[in-house]
Amino acid sequence: MWSMEVFQGDIKLAEKFVEVKEYELPLFEVELDAPSHVSFNQEAFLVTVRAHYTFGKPISGNCLLKIISKGERPTIEREFPLIDGKKELSLQLSEFGKKIQRIQINATIQDTVTLTQRTVSKTVSILAKRYLIDTPPMAHECDGPSDTFTYRARITHLNATPVDVDEEIYVKLDVDVNEEPSKIVSYADENGDIEAEITCSNYTNVNITIEYNGETSLGEIRLSQRSNGSQGGVYVRTQK
Repeated sequence: MWSMEVFQGDIKLAEKFVEVKEYELPLFEVELDAPSHVSFNQEAFLVTVRAHYTFGKPISGNCLLKIISKGERPTIEREFPLIDGKKELSLQLSEFGKKIQRIQINATIQDTVTLTQRTVSKTVSILAKRYLIDTPPMAHECDGPSDTFTYRARITHLNATPVDVDEEIYVKLDVDVNEEPSKIVSYADENGDIEAEITCSNYTNVNITIEYNGETSLGEIRLSQRSNGSQGGVYVRTQK
């Protein structure tokens, strides 16, 4: 026990006692993994709970999961045993209603050996969409069927930060109603930019679809062929 005293001259103004104890590590640690954002086009999202003693061994215990909706829906409670200190649970978005909101997930782990418990929390935002897929307008006049041009798009998170450069992005080109659309895999650079090389051939219309993690952006590219004496009218119409 320590005491602290405050004096002004010879007059004691205040006194405080402080008890100092040796720091004790928690008996076990809990990790709660869940996405920070999910969107309406997802049917479900995964929640994973892990618990282990401070020396690394998984605990033997139970988990009480509480999902608190910020809307009018009642709190959802699920209780289950941990297997090797772990439990994965798929939560259906239909349980929360198709509504923009934030939900709080609380995971309380009770160790059946020491009879101690710990609680961790995480907030998940349910949004209409998670990404901004920009298919900007462009103009190109083809020099001939073999001429190529580059179509550029950009994908960012809603907070304008770039997406992961290692995640696959699908670029689908539809040039003729009688042909199957071609689909290629691309990747964004560190700024979230995607490039697709397109050959003019004799096309006058190219429909392009950018797909990323279940969200899409559609674009219609109109081409003019210089060899056909076209005087212009080239435009890109985009739709999100």
